[in-house]
Amino acid sequence: MWLLISVAFAKDISVSPSGTNDALQNAIRDSVSGDRIILGQGQFKECISNQGKDLILEGSTSSKV
Repeated sequence: MWLLISVAFAKDISVSPSGTNDALQNAIRDSVSGDRIILGQGQFKECISNQGKDLILEGSTSSKV
């Protein structure tokens, strides 16, 4: 039951490489378990931590992951 409720409120967060070294990590920081982070085209050159969250990382339709 809890899983269904938490997924129902999941959100999509889009992120693109911005030239900073923490664009993806900031998206992870602002997310909650169940959210989907959609990666825009480009290279993300950063070390990331999922911070114990259950997330989905996915490439946009025009990019590869």
